[in-house]
Amino acid sequence: VIKVDGHEADDVVATLVEQVLKKGFRVVIASPDKDFKQLISDNVQIVMPLPELQRWSFYTMRHYRDQYNCDPESDLSLRSIVGDEVDGVPGIQNLVPNFGWKTALKLVRKHGSLEALLNAAAVRTVGKPYAQDALKNHADYLRRNYKVLALK
Repeated sequence: VIKVDGHEADDVVATLVEQVLKKGFRVVIASPDKDFKQLISDNVQIVMPLPELQRWSFYTMRHYRDQYNCDPESDLSLRSIVGDEVDGVPGIQNLVPNFGWKTALKLVRKHGSLEALLNAAAVRTVGKPYAQDALKNHADYLRRNYKVLALK
């Protein structure tokens, strides 16, 4: 058991993953915490319990891309937009009811990251008027969500 006072467990795990990868090893994280999906890479996979199916689910880079049709780096951007109830981070749909998962996924797929999407929205039209207005008017809110959800 490793505990670091003043730091959340998922941040400690993320730090250990980085250290292990630097030594040339591959990593498997077994946890129900979906925050770890942002760490998935060719050398990191996640094993998550699926209690309702009474089995475990493996998330590799390929599995993630097959499920979401984007890279795991996009996971954090997506959750910054749609929120994360477990982490107490409300999504933009609380401010803009029409802006849900489908809209967020479409825009993040096209732009690659939240920051790229917000930068694009600041200078040109990136989507329907409600999405465009939401991104311009709530950019700071979305950036704060990103910062809160990012593993450190």
